[in-house]
Amino acid sequence: MAKSVSLRGLVLLISGMCLALVFSGVANAQLPKDQQKCVNSINKGAAKVAKAQGGDNSACIKDGGKGKLTGTIEECITSDPKGKVQKAIGKIKVGDCLAVPGIPVEIVQGTIGDLMVDKELALIHELFGTSLDASIVSCDDNKDGCKCQQAVAKAAQKCQDTKLKVFNSCKKDAMKGKTGPPVDTAQELQDACMGTNGPPNHGIPDGKGKIAKKCGGDFDIGKKCGGQNLDVMLPGCAPGADAACVDQKIECEVCKVLNALDSLNRDCDEFDDGVINGTCA
Repeated sequence: MAKSVSLRGLVLLISGMCLALVFSGVANAQLPKDQQKCVNSINKGAAKVAKAQGGDNSACIKDGGKGKLTGTIEECITSDPKGKVQKAIGKIKVGDCLAVPGIPVEIVQGTIGDLMVDKELALIHELFGTSLDASIVSCDDNKDGCKCQQAVAKAAQKCQDTKLKVFNSCKKDAMKGKTGPPVDTAQELQDACMGTNGPPNHGIPDGKGKIAKKCGGDFDIGKKCGGQNLDVMLPGCAPGADAACVDQKIECEVCKVLNALDSLNRDCDEFDDGVINGTCA
């Protein structure tokens, strides 16, 4: 995937052509159905890209630990070995959203895709350190540690997939006015589905308990990591690695990517753990 667009350019591109143009108008006026479809399609497609890249991350960590890779783990996670990431990018439905003549659909798909891929790569490195090849243990040397890292990577992926899915559902309902006056501005969307900057702090609404189910446990640490030094297993969370750190890392990356996709300005340092403490740059 081409990296020809900077993050700032990416945000401007997506926001300028799509979401920022949609989230405007008279407050509490329901957006037209075609605009709602546009916004929902972008986030739904983007979430599928994240899921595909996250799946690659987990698979590469598993195969790397078992010594099944011909190259490095770092090479594996950026190579899209089964083409699932590129396939997901190609399915992002942005054709009806384009507001700038002359910008091919593929460029917008690739730009959104790069954002989601980068988010997943950032998350896996936030958990396991800057070099996966240095931090992922060999199954031959430490079978239990190998299972521990695989389990945490997989559980973290399921958690973040759920957060994105629940956010998309919240946004869909909010635009339709199912949870209150219909939202049609980025700020209204943020307040409805990501909480507010400042007290009372809260995150993505979880009325059906889906986030609590996937993210409310310990990411299989208790079941799969018994007897392991968690600071070694999760060097990105050291010292004092624990489940709370894993969730904070997920919250941080989810917040940042939703800010970019939906032209929001949620304070991610507060969003990730409820405190202004520099944990989410």
